[in-house]
Amino acid sequence: MISGLYENYCKDLADTLSSITGYSATELSDLVITWFPEYKSQNRGWNHDISNLTIGSAIFILSALLNEALPDKKEASFNLIQSLNGLRSKFNDLSHDPPIGETSHLVEGLLALIKYTNELIFEMPWHFYPVQRNGHQPTVLSGDAWSHSHKQNRQLSIILWYNDNNAESISWFGILAK
Repeated sequence: MISGLYENYCKDLADTLSSITGYSATELSDLVITWFPEYKSQNRGWNHDISNLTIGSAIFILSALLNEALPDKKEASFNLIQSLNGLRSKFNDLSHDPPIGETSHLVEGLLALIKYTNELIFEMPWHFYPVQRNGHQPTVLSGDAWSHSHKQNRQLSIILWYNDNNAESISWFGILAK
């Protein structure tokens, strides 16, 4: 359960960094293999690798993405990856989910991860779940949104100028780099 929280956070961070590079899924997969030939992808594509991301695979993927997307932020990138390495060893020691009451060091690890992320990018992506649809081209979707960067969910309306409004959820990015 707690490991899933970290993995979802890493997925959002990977999505954010991927959007900064502007690379296609194939180019992103090639980038990770170029930086880390020892990385063991299941060769099912970038989306599969990200949807099945673990803290261990996140270390490879995020390292490559950070080097490519934010080459001028090496120290913060190094600190973030070191933080993930520390968390990976803690989870391995605790068989992925610690006993109740023994999570304080994992919370500290998450706070460190957020701190280093904030040094790298402005904010994490928002996840929007539309509950109401009005109009057609443009379509106005209204619903709830959440982000790892904010404590509170937000009620938002989004205008879509194209006809792709059947998705169950939408992720979008604000200003990405500090």
